[in-house]
Amino acid sequence: MPVSPCLPGGRGNQSWRYTPDGLPATITTHNSHGGNTVTNSYSYNKRRLLVQETTTADASNPWTLGYGYNANGHLNSHSYPAGLTAHYTLNALGQVTQISAQDGSSVNVASNISYFPNGAVKGFTYGNGITHTATQNTRGLPQRITDCTTPGTCNSANRRLDLQYSYDRNGNTTAITDHSSGGLQTRTMGYDAQDRLTQVTSSMFGTAKYSYDVLDNLTRVQVGASALHPARDHGYCYSHNRLSSIRASHCNGSLIEALTYDAQGNLASKGGQSYSFDYGNRLRSHGGNTQYLYDGHGRRVRYSATGSAPQLYSQYDYSGQLRWQRDEQAGQRIRHIYLGNRLIAEHRKPIGSNTVTIEYLHSDAQGSPLVRTNAARNAIETSQYEPYGRLVNRANNNRPGYTGHVQDSATGLTYMQQRYYDPQLGLFLSSDPVTAHAGDQRYFNRYWYAAGNPYKYTDSDGRALDIIADIGFIGYSAYKLATQPSWTNAVALGADVVAAAVPFATGLGAGVRAAAHGADAVKVGSNVTDIERGSGRASNKLTPSPEAVGSHTTFKRDADGRITNYATYRENPQNPTGFQVEKRVDVTGKAHTNPDGQKISTPHVKEGSNRYVRPAREDELPRRHDEIK
Repeated sequence: MPVSPCLPGGRGNQSWRYTPDGLPATITTHNSHGGNTVTNSYSYNKRRLLVQETTTADASNPWTLGYGYNANGHLNSHSYPAGLTAHYTLNALGQVTQISAQDGSSVNVASNISYFPNGAVKGFTYGNGITHTATQNTRGLPQRITDCTTPGTCNSANRRLDLQYSYDRNGNTTAITDHSSGGLQTRTMGYDAQDRLTQVTSSMFGTAKYSYDVLDNLTRVQVGASALHPARDHGYCYSHNRLSSIRASHCNGSLIEALTYDAQGNLASKGGQSYSFDYGNRLRSHGGNTQYLYDGHGRRVRYSATGSAPQLYSQYDYSGQLRWQRDEQAGQRIRHIYLGNRLIAEHRKPIGSNTVTIEYLHSDAQGSPLVRTNAARNAIETSQYEPYGRLVNRANNNRPGYTGHVQDSATGLTYMQQRYYDPQLGLFLSSDPVTAHAGDQRYFNRYWYAAGNPYKYTDSDGRALDIIADIGFIGYSAYKLATQPSWTNAVALGADVVAAAVPFATGLGAGVRAAAHGADAVKVGSNVTDIERGSGRASNKLTPSPEAVGSHTTFKRDADGRITNYATYRENPQNPTGFQVEKRVDVTGKAHTNPDGQKISTPHVKEGSNRYVRPAREDELPRRHDEIK
């Protein structure tokens, strides 16, 4: 049966169709009154793994991504529009150890990939020979990131990137030391008692100071003068918790910019520029000069000047990674190649030509590419950012930039998929689509970015916080999270400590972060930690928890305390328990026979009402604390 969400006026209307076993088959999205249709289509193999997804924003030119798997169900190839295929060599754990790109001939993109015990990338060699090396401190936080042109001999002359990180007791970044030539990225930071960034000093932009009110609204931004930009001292003034004006120094100062909003809280105008959002809170036009089309997941697929070329086409994969761009203004077709969640290379072809150029991206701990190198290992582009993401040394170029998100050239905005972010303001343009939860009052701030701490948190798709350390927080006291469930511990430790130890925990980890908030992390984190501390196996039944509020996870252990089975649940008021199973994983036990007769041994996964099971991926298997410390 198709499902058809509808919006007033028809812009953003969708029709969802499913396979017989409940997987999405097609999503049709109408971006105007019945026109500008974008279609997402999906195909699956017998194990119900995604093997192909096609995006059609132009009926004459669909774009297709393909997925290949090994016998264990691990992804080992990824095909792009117009011929490129990325091949992944895997180790026994299913981790990628080498990436090659084949488009006629095969080219090495990354090799000798190694990992820390917690799963974070420890090192690899780029296709141009630059060696990437990372170290972690005892808490699993990034300690040093080094990209050098000469393996084993790293000095100021051959460093393309070399950043060293220091932290306080709360995990706030207090200093970044740039050991490469010039040291432009070096900076020191200060924080208030709520772990909000209050001061940053750097030769790049002088001293930047930030002030906040009790609701975490930025109230004043002071940035010193540098060779790249003049000094500014802006007072932020609010009405009903929305930024209404920017004035010189304070709210009694002269007006610099006025801001207005539509009825749904989306920015309508700023400094004379207009913004038009639809009823689904998607930005549709800016200044009357640009138009945007979105796919079934709300990701932008076309960005164009009104009524004329050139246009920018983009394709995001099902997980939300930007895989392909056709930039008609720049005359380029660009495929983005990732190692995990980090963009490491761009495979580029001029439109109308088969000449291939591969450029390599070297990023900081936030995922922001700071240096771009060519095949000769030379730096061909650098990026310098203010603390809240304003690019200061060059113009935006419609490529992934600050924290890995696309930076729009026409608007100066950073496109974070579900929302647009203004790095000049340090705020989102629209209200958070994830509703405020009871518990921490700061979640009622609907426009903030990174909890006032942009060196500690990022936002993967414009809806929720991600900790920059990713799963690297494992070593820092899960017990402290349970016994001291403060907001900062919940987000800084809960989402990633628990996700690392038990990666299935609902509301935690990369797959579900967009729907989770800090208050959820406290609840889930505390519950999981209590179980880890031995609160009794009898309470670990594989049924929904009667004490749960919202999505959650329960699991069973064996006699040695190892997790053998688990299930995640979401709310469903129609069921007597109030919940419905989203995923069940059996780590041990008997094989399952699918309806087609195929036997799937454990560990295997059953999702929703699907009658088929599939082999479990490595990232779905639980690990003991002694395996991940």
